[in-house]
Amino acid sequence: MSELSKRFEIAVATTLAPALADLGFKRTRMHFRRVRGEIVDVISLVRSKHGDGCMVFLGMHLTFLPLEVVGDARQVFNLERLYASSCAFQAPLLTHWGRCQEWSYRGIFQTPTMTTRAILREYLRSGEHLFKRFNCAKDFTELTTVQSIEYSPKNKFFGWLGGPSACLKLARVHAHIGEFSEAREYANLGLRMLGQAAFLEDPLRDLAKETRQ
Repeated sequence: MSELSKRFEIAVATTLAPALADLGFKRTRMHFRRVRGEIVDVISLVRSKHGDGCMVFLGMHLTFLPLEVVGDARQVFNLERLYASSCAFQAPLLTHWGRCQEWSYRGIFQTPTMTTRAILREYLRSGEHLFKRFNCAKDFTELTTVQSIEYSPKNKFFGWLGGPSACLKLARVHAHIGEFSEAREYANLGLRMLGQAAFLEDPLRDLAKETRQ
């Protein structure tokens, strides 16, 4: 690890971590997790390949859902393995201008401490607001509709929310809260949209069968 990366980790530990701890987050290196009932909020800082900046991603997951792992639709939930990239719902931390950016920590005006302070400001401005919009599993069912996933999958909270993967996670949420008709509708749409995502076929078919009335 470069000296600059070490300084950034120290800045995260001394600047970002205490502020997020006050909000209920627990830190594991460059990842922060907060459990709110069935909801887990995740903040992940992912270093750039050059080692002088990072991307910041937000994730929200429901404890009854498997982890999001490409090629495997049945990964069991494991809090210690939960990063923003394995959350059911993911979004980058946007700047004040609504842009996704790499947060550089190299330069006179972009030191590790200054950058972590900037990340914290943006998180408090928009990230915490995003997380607090969702307080129970039911709130996630209001993100979109079957018609939107099929014809207009862009989502104002989580960017692109479409395809069979979105159908599967929403079918699981609806089934969890007892809305079996809606769960079956999402599962059947996911089956029609499979394409190259064949690994999703079995769990989608299982849900379609389980929610029949």
